[in-house]
Amino acid sequence: MKVHGKMEILGRLFGGLGLSPVSALPPLVELNSIVNLNGVLYKCVANVSDVSSYAEVYVKPTLKTYRHTQLVSSKTWTINHNMQASTPLFKVYDSTYKELAYTAAQSDSAGNVLTLTFSANKTGFVTLMSF
Repeated sequence: MKVHGKMEILGRLFGGLGLSPVSALPPLVELNSIVNLNGVLYKCVANVSDVSSYAEVYVKPTLKTYRHTQLVSSKTWTINHNMQASTPLFKVYDSTYKELAYTAAQSDSAGNVLTLTFSANKTGFVTLMSF
């Protein structure tokens, strides 16, 4: 979510992963504050007579995709996708679009590199996606 200017988020942080929801919208908050009401985000858009008015904030997930082509036959493919996704969804194919079986898949700790291992040297391509 992109935010311009000052933003206050009400609710307690849950393990650094996001906001725990509150059960009711607070009657009065600072203008432009964001509140998580049972999993739906609301922004305070006005304060009139000591009562806040809210508008729902729509947050669209961003789908990231990447395609890696392995032209040099190898047992190990290193895919630098830079999607910051530790568990991207992926499929591996040969040049005729037949799915290839791999023996191991490992992502780096930053979620930017996927390493695939095969039982024999292979060429083909990998399609990845992540939210």
